[in-house]
Amino acid sequence: MTQLLHRRLNDPEVQSARAQIPKSRWAKLVFSGMQDASFWESPITCYNPKYSATVWRLQLLAQLGMPAEDRRIKNACERFLEQHVHRDGGFSCGSRKHRTRYSEECITGRMVATLCSFGYQNDSRVRDAIEWLANHQLDDGGWNCRHSPTTSHSSIYSTQMALWGYSALDPNLRGEYRNVIKRGTEFMLRHRLFKSHHTGKIIRKDWLELKFPGNVGYDILHALLVLLRLGVRRDERLSDAHDVLCQKRRKDGRWNLDVVPRHWGSGGPSDCYLQLEREGRPSRWITLNALTVLSQLGLQSCNYR
Repeated sequence: MTQLLHRRLNDPEVQSARAQIPKSRWAKLVFSGMQDASFWESPITCYNPKYSATVWRLQLLAQLGMPAEDRRIKNACERFLEQHVHRDGGFSCGSRKHRTRYSEECITGRMVATLCSFGYQNDSRVRDAIEWLANHQLDDGGWNCRHSPTTSHSSIYSTQMALWGYSALDPNLRGEYRNVIKRGTEFMLRHRLFKSHHTGKIIRKDWLELKFPGNVGYDILHALLVLLRLGVRRDERLSDAHDVLCQKRRKDGRWNLDVVPRHWGSGGPSDCYLQLEREGRPSRWITLNALTVLSQLGLQSCNYR
């Protein structure tokens, strides 16, 4: 209703649909296993194990429109902030009982986006994290979660996560970071979202696989959504990702779920993300996001040029 039909949030039908979200089958699935109405899996860290702990469940609930008024959401957000706000101002993958040496760009970006979706934009802890991201932007315009004196080139994945955080801010606050966002989006566009800016070759073929949720790993669909939310429109450098997306469209107009994100441990694939749909089958969520991309580009079909 809101993304494709552009109905207002105060529309009675939109409000009625929103009220049904906590009662949905998938909401019950995501909330299953929650302990003390505030965390999943571990009481001492919200990050591990991937991809079933509190961080990953919260970001999925935010992406699927779970209302922030639910007390379980508030409890889990507060637990994350209590455990993962680092003294440098960003968010750390390690908890207070398992502290890492520094904050990390990917978790800071993804959790800024998640917490803002749940109404935390004006919380001082989130504001500090937003500022931390700005202060850790590299000279090439992007971000990289690999901290080393020799790290000078940004990571597409880390940059995507940071920009996702900025895309969740309201327009007024986002305007304060206009130059940061512009430099970040230029980095992504320079790489055409998935290619080497030196050779034009595809960096990783799995980035072209459509995942849900796409923000667990990296895929071009989520990258397109984030850039469009940040105001990028008919830039020719979007065309490669757009063309791949359209090549994946089924004859019936829908898109398949190519792969369910999995965490790869040292021994191979381990934890599977919560699976809401079947791999290789039409996906409601990916179809919605793909149609949203076409809509925001002002296209009725896949004819970009």
